[in-house]
Amino acid sequence: MMISNATELALSFARTLPREASRVLDPLDESDVAAFIVTVPADVAGAVLRNMLRWRAAACLECLPLDKTATILESMDFYDAVDILRQIPSSERSSILTELPRGLTRSIKTALRYPDGTVGALMNPALPMFPHDATVKEAISQVRNWRTNIGHVFLYRDEKRFHAAVPVSALVKVRSGTSLMSIAENDVAPVFSHADVRSVSQEADWDNYPVRPVVSASRRLLGGLSRSVVRLHQQHPSAWRSKIGPTTLAGNVFTAYVQSCNTLLALMAGLLGNGSAAAGTERRHDRKR
Repeated sequence: MMISNATELALSFARTLPREASRVLDPLDESDVAAFIVTVPADVAGAVLRNMLRWRAAACLECLPLDKTATILESMDFYDAVDILRQIPSSERSSILTELPRGLTRSIKTALRYPDGTVGALMNPALPMFPHDATVKEAISQVRNWRTNIGHVFLYRDEKRFHAAVPVSALVKVRSGTSLMSIAENDVAPVFSHADVRSVSQEADWDNYPVRPVVSASRRLLGGLSRSVVRLHQQHPSAWRSKIGPTTLAGNVFTAYVQSCNTLLALMAGLLGNGSAAAGTERRHDRKR
């Protein structure tokens, strides 16, 4: 199907090649990036922003209306959202968190309490966790809502101490009333929340478990740490961003379209008597200055 105009081409480019799109946005002012971001769906905006340097993505989000920022963060993987929010000043971050669902806000606040570079800072506190006497039916009802491969669900006993892990693949092989403990594996080693990520990144257990349980010093189950997040954290940001700008027609049209967004919004605001067209991006950008 032929794309009929620059708007559709720019959106298609950002949706299909978010890494390359982030490279196009690099030279632009944060307010110009924000003027483009507000025109695209949240999942597209999130995919583009996650490929930027974290401080740069945070600066762009600070220029957006709070509700748009919250919607974009909610569309992202948990790790990306926390990592970007860590770069935003605490007062601004608190305002953003009030726009997010309560459960997600609690999980983000938990992760932000840990120093950057620790296991706790990278863990997801919202991964499925169950008491040791839970059934397969209970586990399936939660696991089916997860977008990413979690590999295992975790079981705990008294005082929520980690006890065992159950392969997600095993859930569909037994009856729904089966006890999770009867199909559990006891050989997964948890990681401690205050440990340095570098110290646990080379452990052999990562070969068998895409997600490992995170525990406190008293072995209280706190969440899970993803193998992919650990590996991503080890890389320098430039290693997972495109180093070559787009040279295609789509890339050139995307560049021109993004650069025109702020001009168009400013013109609309003038025609409307400084109305709402550019209010969201400009108001927060002015406050930051």
